[in-house]
Amino acid sequence: MELYGQLQIFLVTLLTGALLGVIFDFYRVLRGVFRPRFMITTVTDLVYWVVATVTVLVSLLLCNWLELRLYVFLGMLGGGVAYYRLFSRYAIYLLIRMIRLIGWLLRLGQKFFVYIVIMPVSFMVRLLTWPFIHTRRQLGRVWRRISAIRPPKDKPPPA
Repeated sequence: MELYGQLQIFLVTLLTGALLGVIFDFYRVLRGVFRPRFMITTVTDLVYWVVATVTVLVSLLLCNWLELRLYVFLGMLGGGVAYYRLFSRYAIYLLIRMIRLIGWLLRLGQKFFVYIVIMPVSFMVRLLTWPFIHTRRQLGRVWRRISAIRPPKDKPPPA
């Protein structure tokens, strides 16, 4: 393989190492925000490693037909180290801001849904059921008045 091809593969492996760093930072931020329990953490760790493995395999398959050479490992390691040294702090900051923005948008959507859908439907239900509730209350008052009227008790006959 000529030098240009090896250099191209090395650059792809550098980018793959950096991409693995981005994926790991995303996982790390999500784990810090949600603080899952031990079992969920174990499962998500496994999911991360499956995603990382598939990412590496696809990258190597596309760039050099899965030929493993020393410079491939050095490229991935170098890409990961360069990412953590240069960009990790900023990526974590942006990811946290994105998660906060998504949370804010979800809360805004929830309020929008409550004010646009739930409150009008609730008002319509109350408006449509008011005659029945009012009638039931009136019948209850009438029933209480009727049940309060009792026939006089007969006096026992004189002995």
